[in-house]
Amino acid sequence: MFYLIPALFDYVLYGIFFISGYRLAELGASALTVSAPMAVWGIIYALSAPLAGRFTTPENAVKLLRLSGWGTAVCALLFIFFQSIWGMLVLIGVMGVVSAFYCIPFQMCANSGNAGSTPERAAGFYTFAWSAGTAAGTFGFGCLPGAAGFLVNALIGIAMVFLAGRAGKAGNEKQIELSSPQTAATEQTGSMLPVWIFGAVCALCMAAAGALLPLRCVELQTGVFFSGAVLGLLRLVQGVGALLLIRFPKVVSIPFFLVPGALSGVGGMICLVCGNTLFWLFAGSLLFGLCGGIFYFSFVYHALQRGKKSARCLGVNEMILGIAGIAGPAAGGAVAQTWGTVYAFGSCAALLCTGIAAAWVTAAVMKKNYKNINMYLKDAETMKGN
Repeated sequence: MFYLIPALFDYVLYGIFFISGYRLAELGASALTVSAPMAVWGIIYALSAPLAGRFTTPENAVKLLRLSGWGTAVCALLFIFFQSIWGMLVLIGVMGVVSAFYCIPFQMCANSGNAGSTPERAAGFYTFAWSAGTAAGTFGFGCLPGAAGFLVNALIGIAMVFLAGRAGKAGNEKQIELSSPQTAATEQTGSMLPVWIFGAVCALCMAAAGALLPLRCVELQTGVFFSGAVLGLLRLVQGVGALLLIRFPKVVSIPFFLVPGALSGVGGMICLVCGNTLFWLFAGSLLFGLCGGIFYFSFVYHALQRGKKSARCLGVNEMILGIAGIAGPAAGGAVAQTWGTVYAFGSCAALLCTGIAAAWVTAAVMKKNYKNINMYLKDAETMKGN
């Protein structure tokens, strides 16, 4: 029941992202404006999250979760009546506030979860839950005509109100704590820096691609149904990929995870750049979705293995994702408006190549320095013993 909440909320949120971008493209808005919804949401969310954190306590977390459900329902209904460019952007901003008062209380509830979770299970199930929600949201809005998608969102918001109450009562039996302390056997002491370098690049590209795919679909005249299916496939593969990594966590060991992640990401961007048919759009979404699954799983998995430093690492993760959520759509939209969407996706491919090179160099240098420090400490102990 715990993981159903992020799945439902991300269904609503990413469905709104998709249909807003698609509507803006149909209204003849510029590429920068089409990519604006995710950027506006990211700015408002970043500003609202500290406020939500200040007011959230273990005692009122469930109440705030229920309040965010009601806010989701109200925003969904308002989207039916406000369909102008500014109307949609204002409502996207309101959803940023609602998101903050969902996310922080949600994590507070997770902190009271069970102690039987492992890093790979937490990372896999959480990534799958919200990825499935994003996939269903984009695909659902592509299938549902007119205002039906927003009416479904309103019902989902009301469902969240009741599910939040049930999850709060379930407590330790139902919840999985993402930041639970790890045992010495699973704790890693290596640096997260290579993960953060490549993660920042992936986050930028994921945000840019999510914002610009609707515009690419409009350019190719695929229709709203296939537009939603293309973006939905990306999110679905992302979630399934993370789920499969639960059984094969060594795949994302540093720096090996950079290889399959980068190759699939670059391949996906090449498909989106060179392809002018639905086949290439779906192929690009599949490959880039695999890249996203490896990236998001690695982000959470490696942070949870840092023992007492896990909370700090997770905080850096969220900071990177927040900045990328703003910078990705803005930069991607600016490039697409100046040179076209083909150049925007091509820039993402080049950025991924640069990111993997920087991460590999960083990992190699830090590994060499780590060995030198260990040799120095061993020699110092030997001299002290003599």
